[in-house]
Amino acid sequence: MLSKKGDQKLAQNKFIDAVIAEPYSKSPWLGMKQWAEANHVRMASPPITLPAPPEPDAKGNLDINIDPASLNTPTGSAWMLHPTLTMEWRSAGFC
Repeated sequence: MLSKKGDQKLAQNKFIDAVIAEPYSKSPWLGMKQWAEANHVRMASPPITLPAPPEPDAKGNLDINIDPASLNTPTGSAWMLHPTLTMEWRSAGFC
């Protein structure tokens, strides 16, 4: 309805909200695709650059190096925490 009324930005936001609320349901994705086609917009995944994983040295010790510039990004804290938890999980013998 919002698209037909000409409010494309609000329609886009509603479709994005629907996809976030129901990511495994087909209908929000279909609605988003139809909106994109009607507005001549190409849907694409955002680029995600993964940091280099930590590598153990010869003794099995691990140094986790974090790029300070990554801390200024919205996902910086998650990428700082991820390798720490992964190595903790591996050292507990779950792998």
